[in-house]
Amino acid sequence: MSETQKIGLGKKIGIGCGGFVGLFLLLIIIVAIFSSKNTYPGSTSKTNTTNIPAMSELQSKILEDFNKVFTTRKRQKKCDITIEFKEMKNNDFVMNLVFSNVQPISNVADDTNTLVRATLANIMASGRKPADEHISVMVWGHTPVKGETGAERVLVYGYSRYNYNSDSVEFSPSKD
Repeated sequence: MSETQKIGLGKKIGIGCGGFVGLFLLLIIIVAIFSSKNTYPGSTSKTNTTNIPAMSELQSKILEDFNKVFTTRKRQKKCDITIEFKEMKNNDFVMNLVFSNVQPISNVADDTNTLVRATLANIMASGRKPADEHISVMVWGHTPVKGETGAERVLVYGYSRYNYNSDSVEFSPSKD
């Protein structure tokens, strides 16, 4: 006896009991193939998971190193800063540097570059090689502001990032 299912535009197909078993086995094989990792003889992983300190420990060290530089820097305009750790994964580190008031772009570039360098220093202190492991570090700088009508907005200055291809820290201003 076959079971009939309606599919598509009113067409019917009949699948016998043996068909369901075959489909089930095919599904198991497909899942097994796609869930296994593709490894090739002689290949090496660019990811090092054994020397990463706990992320909260890493965040504390980054904050400590950043504060050493930030508190001694002469600023054109005083402000408070909040650091938001948005993504802290094995090879991806994304943070926001939120300024309490509008800042000159030179302050933002200096501060975001400092945070990228503090992050890199702590990654390297754990025995990692950011250029070789293609580690991405990005820090966005922005300030909450009120728009023309009083609506809450965000003034995005730009971002600093570690470029592992050139092994350098770069600041890119926002286009707006």
